[in-house]
Amino acid sequence: MSETQIAIVGAGLIGRAWAITFARAGHGVRIFDPAPGATAAALETIRGLTADLEAQDMLAGATARDLTARIAAAESLEGALEGALHLHRKLQPIAPLVEQITNLRRHEANERNIRLSMGLVSWRPVPVDSTILGRSIDNLVLNAVQAIWNARERPTSGHVFLNRLGEPYADGHVSLTAPATAADGRPAVLKVQFPHRESEHEADALARWDGDGAVHLLAHDTARHALLIERCTPGTHLAGEGGDAALTVLAELLPRLWKPAGQPFTPLADEAARWAADLPRRWEAAGTPFEQRLLDAAVEALVHLAPSQEEQVLLHQDLHGDNVLRAEREPWLAIDPKPLTGEREAGLAPIVRSYELGHSRPDVLHRLERLTSELGLDRDRARGWALGQTLAWAFDGTAVRANHV
Repeated sequence: MSETQIAIVGAGLIGRAWAITFARAGHGVRIFDPAPGATAAALETIRGLTADLEAQDMLAGATARDLTARIAAAESLEGALEGALHLHRKLQPIAPLVEQITNLRRHEANERNIRLSMGLVSWRPVPVDSTILGRSIDNLVLNAVQAIWNARERPTSGHVFLNRLGEPYADGHVSLTAPATAADGRPAVLKVQFPHRESEHEADALARWDGDGAVHLLAHDTARHALLIERCTPGTHLAGEGGDAALTVLAELLPRLWKPAGQPFTPLADEAARWAADLPRRWEAAGTPFEQRLLDAAVEALVHLAPSQEEQVLLHQDLHGDNVLRAEREPWLAIDPKPLTGEREAGLAPIVRSYELGHSRPDVLHRLERLTSELGLDRDRARGWALGQTLAWAFDGTAVRANHV
């Protein structure tokens, strides 16, 4: 185990992802959350996620067992912070250093202060003091961190990583994103992903679209899971336009994104097989949270649809009202693809379930009917894909996302 111990305060989605990322880089991790049961639940989820990453050969030669052995629960905040020397702060200053993405080797000196590696952004650690505690996790935890820190005589080793920072962008769930400036002066966004098979080929998808209906990819470093992409200004979400107005935009974007594609993208048939195999296990682990007939219908749809698809095109399998932003180059641009190759009907799934455009049964049916009619697609196949993918994406560990069921 590395001599560097990482303390992660906050065991939610972001905290779990950081725990895996630090452990993957060889560090020991202590994770703590003040919410009752949150830390134990996080460790259980981490065990499942690392097994999935190992199956996808995404652990840099390590095993799931190696990673989980490096991650331990702390029973108290004091225990998590024991031996910690530094607190990692928000991504600042990021803009002057973004050109590292386009030419990392030329900036080796800067990498002493900012390093992009193993899918994590590591920036200059600073001692905990009141100047950096303003916008971070809730005040109760921050005050405890400050009090523990002040009581220490000489911290000796390690780092404290406070997640849920809320900056630079507060709405990132599976990556860190920060406003930046490209080497040519263009406004950009630096995005550093948490390694995951669904986002593995995001840069390839953006490159394939080449700005046609989606943000431009400006630069990419595969080993560091880092992307520099076009910034959307003002960047407001399409969901704010309301149901029918948003549907009109999505119906216009979809055909532009459906480019012929093959390698390196994951085939929808392979992903559907994974979903069908995993769904019963995850449903049981979550305590059978919905009727079995719904589970059976989803599995049946996935098994039936996968081998009988029509033409294979590039799919943005997370295209919904919050992943399309108002921009200047075009009125609206798509972001955050989790690309697959499959038939067009499957591309409607995230829009059909797009709860931010209305979560009632009539709202869902209206989106299905309008999109299949306007785009000339098979309604039954689109319905089956929507059901299958929605349930496959419904689970967060042993919890179920209410807006998916």
